[in-house]
Amino acid sequence: MDMYRERREKLVLVAGSLNYDITLQVNHFAPPKSVVTSIKRFLGGSGGNAAVGVARLLGKGRVWFLGAVGDDEVGHRHIEALRKEGIDVSFISIHQGIESGQAFVAVKPDGTSAVYSYYGANTLLKPEALSKNLMKKLAETSTVIIMNPPLQVAMRLAELAKEAGATVLWDPGALSRLGIEKLSPILPHVDIFMPNEEELRLIIGGGGIAELRKLLQHNESLRIVVKRGVEGADLYDPSQGIVLHVDAFRPEWVGMEVKSTVGCGDAFIGAFGAAKHEGMEDSDALIYASCASGVNAGFENPRGVPEKEVFEDRFLPVCREKLKVVSRAFINNI
Repeated sequence: MDMYRERREKLVLVAGSLNYDITLQVNHFAPPKSVVTSIKRFLGGSGGNAAVGVARLLGKGRVWFLGAVGDDEVGHRHIEALRKEGIDVSFISIHQGIESGQAFVAVKPDGTSAVYSYYGANTLLKPEALSKNLMKKLAETSTVIIMNPPLQVAMRLAELAKEAGATVLWDPGALSRLGIEKLSPILPHVDIFMPNEEELRLIIGGGGIAELRKLLQHNESLRIVVKRGVEGADLYDPSQGIVLHVDAFRPEWVGMEVKSTVGCGDAFIGAFGAAKHEGMEDSDALIYASCASGVNAGFENPRGVPEKEVFEDRFLPVCREKLKVVSRAFINNI
C-alpha cells in the first residue's frame, strides 16, 4: 500500500467548540433598543461546524471529535447530531453543573455577522482528556484539525499528533487575542496554521510582515493560510518562497444568494482539511475550500456544506471554472 493511500484510509480528528447558535436577523448593527426581525437557532461552534463539513465530504465513519458539552438538552442534541453525521462522539465529555456553549449571532441582510460567545462547557476540556484510549485512536489518525479548544489542550494535542505522525492544521480562533508569545510554542507542532485576517493581526500585533517573517524563520516547515473573507485566501509557503491566492467563491455563480457568513471560515477549514487528507495539492485544496465556504454562505445554517456527491457534482465544476490560484513570490504583502 502506498503512503498516500495509507494516509487517506486513516481517520480525521477535529477538536474544538460546540455551541448552540441563537441567530438574530437584524437590519444593521445598532445601539440598544434596536429591533430584531427574526430569531433562529442552530447547532454550531467552530469545531462542530468543521467536523460536519469534513464528515460530509469524506463520508461517514471517517471523523472523530474531541470536545465538551454540558449535561443539558443542547449538549445531548450536539452528540446526537454529530452521531447522525457518522462522527465518532466517544471523546466528547459531558459535564454537570454548567451549560453547553452558546453563541449569540447578529446577521445583517447582506449576510455579514457579529458573534458573541458564551463558552460554557467548552472551557472544561482539559489536557487530562488526552487519555491512553485517545492515544490509541491517534495511531489510526493521519489528519488532526485543531479549532479552538483551550490553550493547554491545543498545545498537548498538537504535540501528541505530531508524535503520532499526523498532519496538524490549527485555527487559533479566540486564542488569537493571547498574542504570539503565548501561541508560538504550539507552532513547531503545526503543519498548517489557519487564522483569519483579523486573528493574524491580533497574533502578530502591529509588526505586520516583519513579525510574520520572524515567525516563519523559526518554523521553516510551517505553512500559513490566511482567510480573508470576501477577498478569498492566501497560502504562504516559505519552503517554496511563494504565496498562493484564491478568490472567494460567490454563491450567485450557482444561483444562490448570500444568507449568512456564519460558519464559512469553519467550512473553509473543514474542506481544506478534507482535501489535504485526500492528497490534494495546496492549489487544488484552496479551490476546494473556497468553494465549500462560498456554498456555505448560501445557507442560514452554519453547517451548510453538502455531502460529497452533491458538492462535487453540482458545485465543484463551477468552482474550478471560475476560481484560479495565482502564485507569486513571497514579498511584503501582509
